[in-house]
Amino acid sequence: MVPETGSKKTVLYLTRYYTPSFSAAGIRAGRFVDALLQSGHKVIVATVGERACLEKPSKGTSEPWVCRVSDRGELPTELRSERTLPSWPWWKPLPGPDPDPKCSRALFQACHSLVRSHKPYLIYVTSPPFSLLAVAHEVADICGLPLIVEMRDAWYSGMYWPYRDARRRRLAREWEARCLSDADVIVTVTQSHKKILQDNYPADVAEKIVNIPHSFDKSLLEEKQSHSNIERQGRSQLCKKNFTITYVGQVRGIDVTTESFGRRTLRGLSRWVRRILLGANFSEKLRLDWMSPIHLLRALTQLAERDAEFRERLRLVFVGRKYNEIDILTRQMNLSTNVKQHGPQSPVQAQEFVEQADLLVVNLYGIVGMDYHWCVPCKLYTYLGTQKPVLALLPPGEARDLVLRAGTGFVADPDNIEEIAGVLESLFRQHQVGEITVKPDRDFICQFDLRHQQTRFIRVVESVSERK
Repeated sequence: MVPETGSKKTVLYLTRYYTPSFSAAGIRAGRFVDALLQSGHKVIVATVGERACLEKPSKGTSEPWVCRVSDRGELPTELRSERTLPSWPWWKPLPGPDPDPKCSRALFQACHSLVRSHKPYLIYVTSPPFSLLAVAHEVADICGLPLIVEMRDAWYSGMYWPYRDARRRRLAREWEARCLSDADVIVTVTQSHKKILQDNYPADVAEKIVNIPHSFDKSLLEEKQSHSNIERQGRSQLCKKNFTITYVGQVRGIDVTTESFGRRTLRGLSRWVRRILLGANFSEKLRLDWMSPIHLLRALTQLAERDAEFRERLRLVFVGRKYNEIDILTRQMNLSTNVKQHGPQSPVQAQEFVEQADLLVVNLYGIVGMDYHWCVPCKLYTYLGTQKPVLALLPPGEARDLVLRAGTGFVADPDNIEEIAGVLESLFRQHQVGEITVKPDRDFICQFDLRHQQTRFIRVVESVSERK
């Protein structure tokens, strides 16, 4: 449980994504804001929505104030009348690779207004977009407030982002150094990313870095377990004939793997010209195709062609954004009746799909020349919480080590179709005669429970308060 403090200090929480967003970033922000409220803090959330508005908490309830600027950069009506709000300097470009200028500039003004009216003792900012780190840094500096920087993704150090020109790449490097040097605490979501930053910065920065990974919400699992035995048995009998493989979350690289040769050639020439003339930087070292489902689909097609029973019982479920390219691929591979995309779902709905799966799939982009990959997909923690078997199409790195250490993972190289098909065939045979055998390490998995991570988060926030 989150420790009770009874303080009533106010935290300004700056995030691009917040509830009701179903994105991993929005869910994480909502969970941390809940932890602050439960521990006795007041919270002001500065975020982005479809329309600009100021949402006030109901009287007598423990809810945050939420200030939303629109995705067009409009301020709420209540803030527009404040004529003395400073604007982001026109001569100071926001850092990329994803500056999101309209929203970032609006949030800069909104934060100044919220600091004046609510007088927070601390600013907490989560990125990407990385331009929000620059916004929070400048507001904290001007207003003399402590700053906690959360990096859900690697910025300049640890990631090969694309930059339009050499100046933008230099800006990212300079702003990362400035934000990390001036932050009171730096939060990462993987141990490997923490080490990357420690290796790239001096000791006074390295000692400020703490790791708070993503988590799974045990209460969602308990809610599912509260269903009657009759309902669970009925669903089990209904699904027994099928071999259901479920993929939850973002799909990346589908455009790369389905791009025509001509288009790929033109894109390569365009990049070459921009690199020579502007010093542009692209993401050729990123293997986004490893996050594409095309390798999994080809492995499934291979098995379906030689095993009629596998074709009959196979169900591949995607929970997340729908892609026309997936529908096209499944038609070409004669898997249309076996594959279904369900679109974005709430955490509760997504958990239902996870609970009904026989096998869960996780994959990850690769970085050429990197021996140990630092990123861990958020969905992997949800998978671990269920203790269900996981098909891990992952390169060597922290994510692969986690799923193996948890005792629930079956690993294959992300683009090795023969190897993927071999692992899938073995798991299908186990499913035929009963269920896939896993040996979950419950003690290891329990450290990623949401309540545990919320408690660690509160301790980090309160450690800054104790220093001031």
